[in-house]
Amino acid sequence: MQAILVVVAAALMALLLPPLSYLSGAAVALVTLRMGMQQGLLLILWAVLAVSLGGVLLVQNPIAGGVFAVALWLPVWAMAVSLRRTGRPARSLVLATSYGLMAVLAFHLSMDEPVQWWFRLLQDGLQETLAQLAEAERQQLLRNLQVIAGLMTGVSAAVLSATLIGCLLLGRWWQAVLFNPGGFGSEFRQLRLGRPLTLGAVLLIGLMSLAESALLYQDMFMVLLVPFALQGLAVVHALVKLRQAQKGWLVALYVLLFVATGQMALVLAFVGAVDNWFDFRKFFGPKSGGADEI
Repeated sequence: MQAILVVVAAALMALLLPPLSYLSGAAVALVTLRMGMQQGLLLILWAVLAVSLGGVLLVQNPIAGGVFAVALWLPVWAMAVSLRRTGRPARSLVLATSYGLMAVLAFHLSMDEPVQWWFRLLQDGLQETLAQLAEAERQQLLRNLQVIAGLMTGVSAAVLSATLIGCLLLGRWWQAVLFNPGGFGSEFRQLRLGRPLTLGAVLLIGLMSLAESALLYQDMFMVLLVPFALQGLAVVHALVKLRQAQKGWLVALYVLLFVATGQMALVLAFVGAVDNWFDFRKFFGPKSGGADEI
């Protein structure tokens, strides 16, 4: 009942403040990780009913519960089931990435012109601003919106994958705090996706670059950056721990990641991909012992 209250309350508040959805997904992850697949599904069922009722009362939206279930709770539940059974976070990352890739494919298949759809959406949202600008400034803003529209599908799918991973990691951290203090940090620092997935990602990127739709390749590439960037982040955390470096290095990294998200994601993804062959943790520090790998 406590979990149901947390999931439902966080989901309803997320209708007004979206970042609170992390708490909702993390609670689903925690229950599934600790109590198993059936209890996780039961929690989702009750949450769907309660959020759907709350959606009708608050925002006259009867499908709110279903949207949360499909977009957040069920993917996080599947990732938590995988992590509970295998003990390998890397496989859960693959599930989140696959979900993001499927979202990209579904959007491209359902929309004849994805960029124009986003452009019209952005333009409608800025109608008042556009009306107040001079002609030259208006045209410049429209050109900028066109560029942004070309990135929106990939960015949205990447954010979706990152959100699912964030919910799972938050739930895993809660589990460690309650039942295995210090276990989360050790597990995260050992994260490695493995060479097979890296080769598969490189192959997919190569195939998509040869396809006629460069836009689809671009969008899928953004999603593929997410798990490798997370591995790169794990490498940095591990090196700081192994080298007993100052925590200020991590603070600086997260500041840069916040200020220049795209550029830092590329750098971290490159580090994460190369780590599957080079093994920075072994090269720069004592043997860490059995990194998580698919």
